[in-house]
Amino acid sequence: MTRIKPSRDPGAGIFRVSFEILFNSPQELIDLLSELEKRIRSKWGGSPHLSSSSLLWGSGSEMVRIAFSEQIERGGLSITPGLLRASGVIECVSSDRCVEIYEEIYETTRLKNLRIRLTI
Repeated sequence: MTRIKPSRDPGAGIFRVSFEILFNSPQELIDLLSELEKRIRSKWGGSPHLSSSSLLWGSGSEMVRIAFSEQIERGGLSITPGLLRASGVIECVSSDRCVEIYEEIYETTRLKNLRIRLTI
């Protein structure tokens, strides 16, 4: 796995990790979000909000948001026919917690044979 270094929001004291997940069908995203919801709830508690196209979870010091974005296109043409993208962000007071949460999302995504990559 790539070593990640969360960016820090100047003045806010918040660390942020941004990423995107690539998938082929809406059902793949639904299955991934359902699995992530279970894992997050069992590991960190709380009540994640899960819809057919997004997952939102937060506590007093961290927040995770993953949502369907769009079909990936370059110059008006799809890069890979049917390839879809979900954008995600993790925001935390602690950089270690951001990394811990990202690792959980990364592992779950890879177990589902989907691609995940960090974004800037």
